[in-house]
Amino acid sequence: MNHIVIIGAGQAAAQAVVSLRQGGYNDAITLIGDEQELPYQRPPLSKKYLSGEMEAERLFFRGQEYYDNENVTLKLGCRVTAISTDEKTVTLDDQSELAFSKLIICTGSRPRQLPLPGADLANIFDVRTIADIDAMKPAFTPGKKLIIIGGGYIGLETAAVACKMGLETIVIEAADRVLARVTDPVMSDFYQRVHAEEGVTILTGTGVAGLHGTGGAVSGVELSDERILEADCVVVGIGIVPNIELAEAAGLDVDNGIVVNDTARTSHPDIYAAGDCTQHPNDLLGRRLRLESVQNAIEQGKASASDILGAPVAYHQIPWFWSDQYDVKLQIVGMSGDHDKVVTRGDLNSRSFAVFYFKGDQLTAVDAVNRPGEFMVAKKLVHRAAEGDVFDPEKLSDENLSAKDLMAPICALWMWGLACFLEVPRVMAKGDFQRIRDHFPIFCFAALLGFAVNVASFLVIKRTSSVMVKLLGTARNAGLVLFSALAMGEEVTGQQALGYTICLLFFGCYNYYKLTETKAVPSQQSADAEAGEAGEELLRGAGKK
Repeated sequence: MNHIVIIGAGQAAAQAVVSLRQGGYNDAITLIGDEQELPYQRPPLSKKYLSGEMEAERLFFRGQEYYDNENVTLKLGCRVTAISTDEKTVTLDDQSELAFSKLIICTGSRPRQLPLPGADLANIFDVRTIADIDAMKPAFTPGKKLIIIGGGYIGLETAAVACKMGLETIVIEAADRVLARVTDPVMSDFYQRVHAEEGVTILTGTGVAGLHGTGGAVSGVELSDERILEADCVVVGIGIVPNIELAEAAGLDVDNGIVVNDTARTSHPDIYAAGDCTQHPNDLLGRRLRLESVQNAIEQGKASASDILGAPVAYHQIPWFWSDQYDVKLQIVGMSGDHDKVVTRGDLNSRSFAVFYFKGDQLTAVDAVNRPGEFMVAKKLVHRAAEGDVFDPEKLSDENLSAKDLMAPICALWMWGLACFLEVPRVMAKGDFQRIRDHFPIFCFAALLGFAVNVASFLVIKRTSSVMVKLLGTARNAGLVLFSALAMGEEVTGQQALGYTICLLFFGCYNYYKLTETKAVPSQQSADAEAGEAGEELLRGAGKK
């Protein structure tokens, strides 16, 4: 009997379940998670969930009814203690065993612990699980003194929320700048300035020697220079460690992660791994790497499912990430670590710009700050660069370069030529030239009205959605029928009334569902939908050298 067992209940595990069922796998699936909650997304934990803007239910990828309907067995609050590759079984912490035909390991990662005296005091928190944030929330009250150890994304995101909640916030970073491991000094300087403007104190090049406590709870942080900073609570964000112990004990290949191929298969033919815990090949980057990102977890979850289903699809993508701090949305594509040239688009002293990273002539990464349009296009540019395209840095940096000025005439000529090719033969066959000549003003007026309608539709789509355009169009047609009936005595048929009623009900139900659904959507997806014309200009104006 076929039985797929999934260890872990994060992004990769949830995606694997959905992809398996959507791909036609109808046999047993068991998902094992060591937390009590349904599979949920983690990025909002340090942002909207901590601030209280998002409820726990909105973190869940799917509700319980989904797993019930799809016949997926959930074993939550349960931990796998061993994997037998010979017997193809997993042992649970209650000593029971589950046999599997295929196994997907999605064990993720855990926060790196602070190896210092006093690290076990109360009111010292990690940022990894719902339970971590629930324990933290009571301590986050206005006027409290918060010290964050670690100036990475987790530390800075937490600092942004804490500052907005009224806490006196200090970030301590051992390196000489924040985000030193993941980005260029240009971005480090930007974020240090933003946090300073918001009221957060950042101490770089500063080590921590230990933590002091009173009554079993933290009361201060001792720095490497022997200063002691008062603290009511402490958040530790000094990186994560991949959970590879199960795989290693089972004899699977590990190397800073569980070693997998481009379809997420491990060194055992019936065992797969996906997400933060894996080390995988990326042919676009030309190396193996371990990624801590939503995108990687999703794509590896899909890859493992497709391979199990017998339709392997290689994981072949450029990495991308995002971070929300205050009113600043940073969106990143590519890996900027190895670069020798930086090109900026926009004013670094503002809160809206993009940074392009080059290694020689190759574009390797882009950081987009409050520029979703540039980010959408940057994903395409970096992918094309990895395949050999070379882009002109000067064009990428020139905000005065308008793609509309360059592309509009070309597009107009192309559309005119296409229209002539398609329409002229038809007009000639029907003898419409005479009618066009006799009613040329009306013809031009109708053309202008058609153009105006298309522009209006574009603006509505840009600011709402294509569904809203359809809804408005249907409502308009229904209004015309009703007007014709009331003002001109035209008969409204039952077929017309039924058709428009069904359409309006459908669109109404759809929009209601979209507004009220509880399934959480990663913020990156909504960010992609916000792309404006700046991104289009960048794509069209970048040009190859």
